[in-house]
Amino acid sequence: MEHYLNIPLRMSEVMASKKLQRCSLVDSIKHYIRLIIITRYNEYRADPCFGSSIWQDEYQVLPDQSEWQTAFKESVFQSIKKDEIRLSDIEVRLQLQETTLLRKKAIIEVTGVISSTGEPFVHQEIIYMCPAATEKSR
Repeated sequence: MEHYLNIPLRMSEVMASKKLQRCSLVDSIKHYIRLIIITRYNEYRADPCFGSSIWQDEYQVLPDQSEWQTAFKESVFQSIKKDEIRLSDIEVRLQLQETTLLRKKAIIEVTGVISSTGEPFVHQEIIYMCPAATEKSR
């Protein structure tokens, strides 16, 4: 059944008191995880800790990419654990692939168990980034 509001909300429909789009529990969790991943810390005024650190070092040359990956993966894990209470046994996997010299593809996979149903949950999010982090200075 589709009991959950679909995001993004269309404010014009809210203001016109129209029936809002709904989605399933699984889709709602996927949408919320995506929102967590793409939101910067301090972007949401009501909760400055909502979001992830993915954009924190986006345009910096990072001397240790594995350190950044570990920090980002932990950031996503902790945020989902704190804010997506409908999931348990959460695991986050992160893989970075270079698509061009200055562009990377982050493949983020989140797995867990839907607490209310006991069903396994799997979601993959792909984000393209532009950190120039491929080479160290010589």
